[in-house]
Amino acid sequence: MSNLVEDDPCGPGKFVAPVRSIALRTEIPGPKSRVALARRSALMGADLPPNIVVGQAHGARVIDLDNNVFIDFASGTDGLGMGHTHEQIVSAVQSAVERYDVMPPHATDERQFRLVTLLCELMPHGVVTKARLFSQPEQALAALGVDRELALTEPVTLAGVATSTSAAANSAHWLISDERHLNIGRLGAYSAAQAVGMQPDLTLVNLRAGATLVALVGRGDIIDDMQVHDDPVHPLAVTAALAGLMLVQEQNLAARGCQLADLLRDQTAVWTFPALAQVRQIGALFVLKLRSASLAQQLVDSALQRGLLLRTADSDPACVPLLYPLMVPEEQFYEGLDVLEAALAEISHGEDHG
Repeated sequence: MSNLVEDDPCGPGKFVAPVRSIALRTEIPGPKSRVALARRSALMGADLPPNIVVGQAHGARVIDLDNNVFIDFASGTDGLGMGHTHEQIVSAVQSAVERYDVMPPHATDERQFRLVTLLCELMPHGVVTKARLFSQPEQALAALGVDRELALTEPVTLAGVATSTSAAANSAHWLISDERHLNIGRLGAYSAAQAVGMQPDLTLVNLRAGATLVALVGRGDIIDDMQVHDDPVHPLAVTAALAGLMLVQEQNLAARGCQLADLLRDQTAVWTFPALAQVRQIGALFVLKLRSASLAQQLVDSALQRGLLLRTADSDPACVPLLYPLMVPEEQFYEGLDVLEAALAEISHGEDHG
């Protein structure tokens, strides 16, 4: 990214330092965060605690209790890829909670219909597409019944591995694309199944936009046959998901993901870090495969101390997926990559001399 400003009053072509988002004012974790983490351990058990305590967050930025500012490349599994506290989602939820925040038994509201309509438009399954909303993925799967032959398959894992579905599709009565760990648009299409050419009977969609919500979108005959009991979803979760999904469509986040992928591909193409075994890419999902799980954790820790939040993949602890919000500003995107490169260089230093 160029920092040359042609119309700068100091003269054409003058270098202008980019405005940094990351601001570390204390050690990590800072003193206020350490107090909060100690209370957490005392009250919730002595597990392995997190290293920061969030005070607020917006977009790709997270601010802890000590006013340290981080860039977040770890929370992109949130269903709609908006980043934190998007203004339109916050406004929609605030407006909704002024009307009602609890759904009476055996009742529904118009926002559910609008959300389901939009889902069916974006993710068609055959001639007739229908969808149902659930509070948790387990409820959605239970509603399919226990007597069905199901193939529940992740088209792409957070380790950056595409799953072969041909054998499962041939042997199962229904093929379900499990996309609860990917956000809409991450792979350059509205669903991961669309991105990899899979044709599932059903898709389990992550609609989390601050509150957990999932949908089963699929063939109308299957949805009609589901064993659904009266378990209403929370109206505020529906409101947030609807506002977020409308943004996904309006902002064309699938295309935005592809633009970020092009930028990242150019950056990673020249990397020669000894600790890095492989860079995997599917759509806008980039995954760093380190030479060991230990090195992957070292990368996460080193990046944290520099102000970048990362995570390892549950399915392969040697992998670090880059889960930036699809709406991340380019300046923060590049700043995060600069920190990532510094962390990779640090953990590779020992590999050079190992």
